[in-house]
Amino acid sequence: MVKLRSLFIDKLTVNKFAIDTFYLIGGQAVLLGAGLLINLLIGQKLGADDFGVFSQAMAFFMLFAVVMSFGLNVAIIKKVSEIDDNAQQERHRIFTSSILVTFILACLLSLIVFLISEYVFSFYKSQIIKDAVSISLLAIPFYNVNRNIMSYFIGMQDQLKFSILRSLRWGGLLVTITLMVLIYEDILSIMWSFLIVESGLMLFFGYKIRKVIDFGFSLTTIQQSLSFGFKSFLSDIISLLYDKLDIILIGYFLIDSDVGIYSFLIFFVKSVYIFPGIMSQNLSPIVSKLWRDHKIEELNRKIANVRKINLLVVGAQGVLLLVGYYVLIEFFNAEFRESYTYFLIAISGTLLFASAYWSGIILLMTGFLNENVRRTIYNLIFSVLSIVIFTYFFGLVGACISCAVNAIFSFFFNVFYIRSITGLRVV
Repeated sequence: MVKLRSLFIDKLTVNKFAIDTFYLIGGQAVLLGAGLLINLLIGQKLGADDFGVFSQAMAFFMLFAVVMSFGLNVAIIKKVSEIDDNAQQERHRIFTSSILVTFILACLLSLIVFLISEYVFSFYKSQIIKDAVSISLLAIPFYNVNRNIMSYFIGMQDQLKFSILRSLRWGGLLVTITLMVLIYEDILSIMWSFLIVESGLMLFFGYKIRKVIDFGFSLTTIQQSLSFGFKSFLSDIISLLYDKLDIILIGYFLIDSDVGIYSFLIFFVKSVYIFPGIMSQNLSPIVSKLWRDHKIEELNRKIANVRKINLLVVGAQGVLLLVGYYVLIEFFNAEFRESYTYFLIAISGTLLFASAYWSGIILLMTGFLNENVRRTIYNLIFSVLSIVIFTYFFGLVGACISCAVNAIFSFFFNVFYIRSITGLRVV
């Protein structure tokens, strides 16, 4: 009887994981489709120069957004997933305190960043990039609250609501950016789209989840969330720097049109990380629970299943990208048509790293926060050095070489480092 019950529970768990993965794939498909159309629209209508400006502004936006979150989105996932269902009030108070602190901090820090860049010194390459980033700063408080709401859904393993929010965000951005491009044909007008969409989403989902808002939290609740959040926040910043710093750094070495070409092709190159990212997100609360309960054998089984599925999907995705990108640029602007060689160079490394990309959450969800910070720092240092060296000496082709080299290094380093710390096999 006990064995039958165990098999039944395992079956339900497997089915839920599969269904949740399906929801996440749906949401990610909307993101990918909308992102593709946005890139095509801006590149086609405004050209490589403006696309380069847009890409650099978005890289700064993402960097500032993560810095201003203080890791509270990660703290929500871990704490919400570990709290038992009979402690709903504690769960609601943790969530409420996190979104309140997030909004206040993001408002204050956005103002500080704006004032520094406006009156003290500007760390942007050009005035147009500074203006674009300044507009996007207005959206960060709303964006970060929405990230926390999405993290709550992840922690609750409610991937359907998470995917709906993600789909609405990217669907809304596609519509508003399309209107801005067609009406104004101006890169600064496009940047207002983020404030419009993020504020609308926050109001809509804030109303939808009003029943889980509980202001009865204490300062201790805030301190505990900030304590864990700050530890994960360091690795979160470094991970984002690793992901977005290439756009920012090459912007200081290349002209805007070359940055635009690189940004365009790198969107497709890094899309191989989409499915591994989905698996990582779906696996996060499971890893946290099983590791806490010392169910290592069951955790290894789930990781093995994820590993096999991920390899199959990444392989198929790689083939589609190699063919699809070649076909796409044949119908696009002349300035993008010669980018296929650059694309091949960059994707040669990312396909390898994609086979292990999903494992980035393991150290975080197993509680090895300091080790995870060290992992991301080592990756970042190598990445910065390779981007600067290759781009400085070889220009656009060097930037693509650095993308491949960084991915190959990350694959081997992460696989062996995670195994040495946790004993869990990644590949």
